[in-house]
Amino acid sequence: MYKLAYAWAPDVQVLWLRSSGTAKDGTAPLWTAMFVSANKKSAHEFTYRAITEDTKRKGVVSGTEQAWGGPTPKGQPFATADMRIDSDAAYTAAATEVEKWLKDNPGKELHLVLGKESKYPAPVWSVYWGDEKKPLAAVVVNASDGKVIK
Repeated sequence: MYKLAYAWAPDVQVLWLRSSGTAKDGTAPLWTAMFVSANKKSAHEFTYRAITEDTKRKGVVSGTEQAWGGPTPKGQPFATADMRIDSDAAYTAAATEVEKWLKDNPGKELHLVLGKESKYPAPVWSVYWGDEKKPLAAVVVNASDGKVIK
């Protein structure tokens, strides 16, 4: 996704990345990212499909572009170099943190979201099980060093 985003805007930064579909062990069949450009004052969504499914082919699809008003406390852009921990490693750290809960609650839907908020010094992976609005279990992992924050 980054290659297409960079072609769209050389000053591109990541605003967020989200898994979709049935995620397992830190991997997912579908990822959607929002990239932003301060120069263009725009945000652009891209989706990566890891597998071919029905008529939808594996690969990256450029989505919608919209106006972007700049960073907010809950949504701060970051460079890809600021993220050194991938989703697999974030999942492993999170699963270790809630190991007992996972054993007692098998089969709950897994979600992974990468983003940056002003309250954290680096981008973070939010790894949660259940519904996004009211997760059953959630762990925040620093995407720079892999340490569990909460």
